[in-house]
Amino acid sequence: FFTNTSGDFAAAAFAGLQAVGASQIHGLLTRACSVFPGGAVPPTQGEREVFLQDSSGGDKWADLDKPNRFQQFFEPLDKEFYSSPE
Repeated sequence: FFTNTSGDFAAAAFAGLQAVGASQIHGLLTRACSVFPGGAVPPTQGEREVFLQDSSGGDKWADLDKPNRFQQFFEPLDKEFYSSPE
């Protein structure tokens, strides 16, 4: 989602999930977005990719093991998403 252009619509996805009452998936998206500073998803694919590839510092993303951080952070959320009845 974040590494392709679908992530450009993260704000619309938040609003849509809330509007249809998909609280579980809304919560998953909230948790996924928490990887970005302040939970604010960069508006373009390029900005998201730069953050996800090169982030450093004291944030949640940089604290994960770099070679495996994508899997460490997103894989549990993916599993929860695909097992959700919503």
